[in-house]
Amino acid sequence: MRFPTTQLTLVLFLLVGLQLTSAHISRAQGLGERMKLIEDPSSVYHGIAAGIGTTIIDGQLFYLVHVAPQFEYKGWGFGFDGNFRFGTDGHLRKKDYDETYDYLRWINYISYGHPEDNFYARIGGLSYASIGNGTIVDDYSNSSSYDERRIGGTARLNLGSVGAEFLTSDIARKGLIVARPFVKPFQMFPIINNWFFQNIEIGATAAVDFDPNTPLLIPNHLPYVEHDSVGLGDDRHDSVTVLQDSARIKSPLSVYGLDASVMFWKSKDFEGRVYGDYIQIAQFNKGVVLGVRTSFAIDTLFLDIRLERSLFKDHFLPNYYNSLYERDRYNNSASLHDFITKATILADSTTGDGNGFRFQSFLSVNEKFQASISYLHFDNLDNQDLMDLYLSTPKLYGPFFGGIGYDRRNISGFNDLFALDDRSILTTRLSYRPLKYIIASMIVRWTFTKNDDGRLHTQAMFEPKVDFVWRF
Repeated sequence: MRFPTTQLTLVLFLLVGLQLTSAHISRAQGLGERMKLIEDPSSVYHGIAAGIGTTIIDGQLFYLVHVAPQFEYKGWGFGFDGNFRFGTDGHLRKKDYDETYDYLRWINYISYGHPEDNFYARIGGLSYASIGNGTIVDDYSNSSSYDERRIGGTARLNLGSVGAEFLTSDIARKGLIVARPFVKPFQMFPIINNWFFQNIEIGATAAVDFDPNTPLLIPNHLPYVEHDSVGLGDDRHDSVTVLQDSARIKSPLSVYGLDASVMFWKSKDFEGRVYGDYIQIAQFNKGVVLGVRTSFAIDTLFLDIRLERSLFKDHFLPNYYNSLYERDRYNNSASLHDFITKATILADSTTGDGNGFRFQSFLSVNEKFQASISYLHFDNLDNQDLMDLYLSTPKLYGPFFGGIGYDRRNISGFNDLFALDDRSILTTRLSYRPLKYIIASMIVRWTFTKNDDGRLHTQAMFEPKVDFVWRF
């Protein structure tokens, strides 16, 4: 299923809206701490939100009842978000409550402290979460699929000279677990009291994924995979049957890294740094990522830009855990030109020297407009580029606010940047607050889900609703 570029462009510009009930881990200290996404005003309240609306999922209509209380108590924050969707036959949507985990998804977040505090911890959905310089975990999301979203956890400890970052994709079952302790040695041992030495940071990252599909190698051809065309006329589609694995690597799949960053310029409104990461993907290969990054603020404008160069041989991929990892880990509905598992992409990366580059930029203007873009390109891996795009207008115009989150993989050129198909994930939200206690919203999601037989497929969701917010 595919939406043409013109339709996607219309969605992007007319439905400017994204509800980020997620964790965003800052990628740097200093001015870089200003790289935090401003929350949608509809999600910032101390009280209870309740409302009604409709949800159209792949063309099927459901009536929606929505409840979302959230409050703070002695440094703790609690947010819950539940939906009851009833079909035209009056029955509750089966997919919303067909397993015990669905009740756990009522937890929007439970947090302690705030992101700028020395200690901050949060469980809930994860979107645009990165660890360290993002060379291993970058813009990761465990909620890219609405029906398959997970309750993960993040934490950050910063004691000045030492600290640590932590992430887990799922608190209820074994999945992706990441830890990165870091140290600023010249703050721990102030032999030289100079800003250059004081801002040298050294870290070490370990990322392991215990998901049972992670270590599978399944080439997308016979005798491992069989493709067949089923259906009639316009309803014909490719049917994929996985016959066997070609190999099963040792579980868990593990990625380790060492990183160091050095600030070469620092002032009140401008700073620049260089960094380098050494990465080893266990049972595969190693690589090096070198980057330069600058941040500056002019009045109400803040801009952060980074450029990276990846240097590696065969069997290596930088930014392995990214925005589309949860879909790429295992996709038993992949077309002939795609991969069944992410580990197979890794194993098939044998085209000589790898190498690639990544560009990232974050812009904030007067806290009324925010934009973030990341583009990853591989020199010798055709059609494997990845783009993450985020736009936010928390103060769009008067009572209007919203934003867009868009991720696309396997990009084959400029004309392939924007489309809605099985290589894209899109979430938009446009909200209107006519009165203090009333918020009307339109949410559009283009994600993926699983059929009853466990096969992945794209999913389109349109959800207009009206919420009453009682604040206390």
